[in-house]
Amino acid sequence: MPRIRRISRATAISALVALFAAGAVAPAGADEASTDAITYQVAIPNDASHITSRVVDANGDWWGSSTMRTVDGVAQFVTSWPRTGPVGDPVVKIEVDGSDFVGGYVAGDALVATRAQAAAVQAPADLGTFELRPAATISGHVTGSNGDFWRLSMQAGATGAEGSRSGPVDEDGAFTIRGLDPDLSYPLQVMAYTGSSYVGGWITSQGTTSDLDADAAPVQAGTTLDVALDAVAKIEGTLRYADRPLVSGDTRWAVVASAIHGERRQVAYNRIDGSYSIDGLRAGASYTVCVSGGMGIDAGCLGQVDAHVVPTGAAVPVTAPATDADAVVWESLYRTGAKPTIERTPAVGDVLTLAAPTWSEDDVTVTYSWHSGEDLARGTVTTNAAGSTYRVSPDDVGKYVWVVVTASAPNRLDGTYGSETWAPVSLGAAPAVTAAITGSARVGSRLDAKVTGGQSGTTTSYVWTSNGRIIGRGSSLTLGPGEVDTYVQLVVRSVLAGHETAEATDSVWVTPGAAPRALVAPRLTGAVRVGSTLKVDPGTWNSPGVRFTYTWTQGTITSSDNRSASYKLSLSDTSKRIRAHVVVSRPGYESTTFDLVTGLVPRIRPTVSATLVDRSVRTSSRAKVVVKVTGQVGPRGTVKVRYGSKAVSVKMVPTSKNRVTVVLPKLKRGTYKVSATFTPTGSSASCLTPASSSTSTLTVR
Repeated sequence: MPRIRRISRATAISALVALFAAGAVAPAGADEASTDAITYQVAIPNDASHITSRVVDANGDWWGSSTMRTVDGVAQFVTSWPRTGPVGDPVVKIEVDGSDFVGGYVAGDALVATRAQAAAVQAPADLGTFELRPAATISGHVTGSNGDFWRLSMQAGATGAEGSRSGPVDEDGAFTIRGLDPDLSYPLQVMAYTGSSYVGGWITSQGTTSDLDADAAPVQAGTTLDVALDAVAKIEGTLRYADRPLVSGDTRWAVVASAIHGERRQVAYNRIDGSYSIDGLRAGASYTVCVSGGMGIDAGCLGQVDAHVVPTGAAVPVTAPATDADAVVWESLYRTGAKPTIERTPAVGDVLTLAAPTWSEDDVTVTYSWHSGEDLARGTVTTNAAGSTYRVSPDDVGKYVWVVVTASAPNRLDGTYGSETWAPVSLGAAPAVTAAITGSARVGSRLDAKVTGGQSGTTTSYVWTSNGRIIGRGSSLTLGPGEVDTYVQLVVRSVLAGHETAEATDSVWVTPGAAPRALVAPRLTGAVRVGSTLKVDPGTWNSPGVRFTYTWTQGTITSSDNRSASYKLSLSDTSKRIRAHVVVSRPGYESTTFDLVTGLVPRIRPTVSATLVDRSVRTSSRAKVVVKVTGQVGPRGTVKVRYGSKAVSVKMVPTSKNRVTVVLPKLKRGTYKVSATFTPTGSSASCLTPASSSTSTLTVR
């Protein structure tokens, strides 16, 4: 919180700029955008200094930012108000250092002592001018047995609390605490420092001191009171064993005096001869005095004077001062001889062994307590006369393992001995495992992972990959088409709690699966003749998803533009065999083929027509016969026209365009039967058969 030092009236025109505490510590997330302002003034008395101001919300958070200037003895504050953020009803608090004046919370036109009395503020507002209140005091005297008061002070309020004040105690016991709010009451404390003849404490309503803050009686500012002090006292005595005094080298005892009423607790240690002295106790107060030995072993508390110590519940109070608080303590058992140790850098699964220590007494009962970190260890413990063993468990990873040996005997304090590891428990070695892939490495076949090694409690996982792609996670894998012609790798990971992870691998090269097998073989359907369509019936197969490709061959010529399952026979196919080559495939598997062949495609019989130009001619004229041949475009062959018992032959060539005109010689009167025969030659002979026309009658007159 910034402080603005008061400026004298002579230089009051000087301006002071202060960083308002709220602006420096506003909670995260608040909107710091300033919109409106709160203004107020504080009249500064001549004796006032260091005035500060802040806006506080219901959570105690400070808000806004403030500037201040002093003019003519009046501090003028302007606080910029954040748009959002303050919780509940914010209030303005004004504080002043020094002991002559106090500030307070703004309430109307005055300053009040407590937040509960304050008035909530909201921007924009001009709160007016406020007067600081004169501070009050609490004063008085302390009295004691010897008058040595110079190591004392008085404090109003708890140490470090807001608004707390303190003051020294004079040599004659007088004290004054200044700078107090006149409207408040304060708990008072006597503060006693090292070497003081008195003990401090809270001042009670009877004017005495107590170690309990609950006994404090609030004192109104402006009060004068007397306080009776309690002198510092000691409890002294001697510790001894039942049959001899303590000597150098014996157990060193801690002697603790705890107030029966109050919170005062003092500790001392015995001297070489067993004597002890506990200082700093309150004279007249009663204490429970207990002793403890090495390793913090609770030995008991004082009962009757110069008798054996007793359990805490049977302790007899000792009133300070006391000089005869003597007691008999039990001797402690202690280790003699070698210091057995356990393995210093263990791992899970290791067996730690601690040999049995030897003790100062022969007839002892020994127990072993194994620990892992702060807890009892969970591994397997085996104990016998030779010592104790511990098998390190997975729960111990990262922890230190330690063992405590406790020896007990009648009329003796327990003796203890321990050993611990030098390093936290590490993971045990990975299980020794191997992995092998079994089965046929062909598409469609199943591969199995065979794992050997490991031990009970091991969890095994499997990962199958191909070309970096995970294809399976079980102990077996059926190979799919995507794995053909690749390496399939198996990675086996074996996990045993508390151990490193074991990893083993194997791989195989995957070949295509067996070719599909026909249950009903493919066959050709359709008539083998020009104009018909041949089709391949694919048959049925032992596997789903088979694919077919077709190649058609005419004699020795393979069709390059027909890959379908059908083929239409044309004239060019006559006198040739048609072959369908069928390839049956399945992704990832080998292929199989079939060749389907027809017989020779038969030649077609052409249609021959012979038409007389004139059915009747004179003997002086020559008859004409038009012969047409269909079945092939531009056939080649011999056309023979018969008339009666005679015939005339002509050639038909492609340029004849399937027709020729035959002129008969002059004939005698009569009637003649006229017909034509076509005999193919050349290329036409391979696709056409000879054919004849019907007979017509020619009359020659």
